[in-house]
Amino acid sequence: MIRMVTKADVLAKAANADVLTFVEVGPDSSKFKKRHIVESRFLPLGRVRELASVYLPDRTAEIVVYSHQTGPEDPAMIAAHELELLGYGNIYYLIGGLEDWYWGSYPVNAVHIPPQ
Repeated sequence: MIRMVTKADVLAKAANADVLTFVEVGPDSSKFKKRHIVESRFLPLGRVRELASVYLPDRTAEIVVYSHQTGPEDPAMIAAHELELLGYGNIYYLIGGLEDWYWGSYPVNAVHIPPQ
């Protein structure tokens, strides 16, 4: 089942000592390399079925999927549905994605890339 969660919901789960696995989904890892939620894993959208069992071996784990974009074509929502079809039962879709998380001043890993 896919559950929609806000950043506040995620923080509440973490405060309750729930172990969460963060997965960023996108067409390629270029944006992930620049900025992502701390301890996230990157899963390429076109390879979810192929790599899910490698990156996410525990199908009972609580998995929070997000991306850099939101809306009907959000790669995270597409991946969440694929994970559900693969038998993952605890999938959380982060409403607002990385941008909402970042602008809420929550922890991210970021790389400063100076202008050229």
